[in-house]
Amino acid sequence: MEKSNPREINLENEIVFAFPVAILATYPIVWTFIKGKPEAQGTRVYMVDTLGGLSIGLVGGLKRVLMKKGYSPEGAEEIQMPINFFRSNSNENKKETMIEMGLEKAEKYADEIYEGRTTWRRLPFLSDLAHHFFTSRLLWNIVPIWPKMHVDKTRCTKCSECVDLCPIGNIIMDDYPRH
Repeated sequence: MEKSNPREINLENEIVFAFPVAILATYPIVWTFIKGKPEAQGTRVYMVDTLGGLSIGLVGGLKRVLMKKGYSPEGAEEIQMPINFFRSNSNENKKETMIEMGLEKAEKYADEIYEGRTTWRRLPFLSDLAHHFFTSRLLWNIVPIWPKMHVDKTRCTKCSECVDLCPIGNIIMDDYPRH
């Protein structure tokens, strides 16, 4: 997403957006990409997100944005996954079970898309209000105040692969990776 031009996507095909939830909506890079898409004439769109908690400002807000641009939102699915924001020593079996259940739900959703049995719910007032709050730049400017991620120096090999893999260039390499 960060390296593609949203205007170059073929609008003759159906589109599926898949992305993670963050701060009850999603990252600014996702909104920038979606809002940068060209106007359409009924191109069918589906979305799937992964989340560790809630996504109050996402499904309804995204549907409204896409409809304004001429897209036809056909289906939205949210898949619960283990939360990864906080360091956790919780039960690995529980995490694996959540991941397996998430993969099963994703496969079921893909079948529903293929069979034309999807829905995209929206609670107009609540969704729109939450969307405006949880996608505001002000909120995202507060995020850096939250606890910084830390590198476990006993496990880090200093290979810098994380720098290359970070989709938004949020990691730089000093002696150890730094966020």
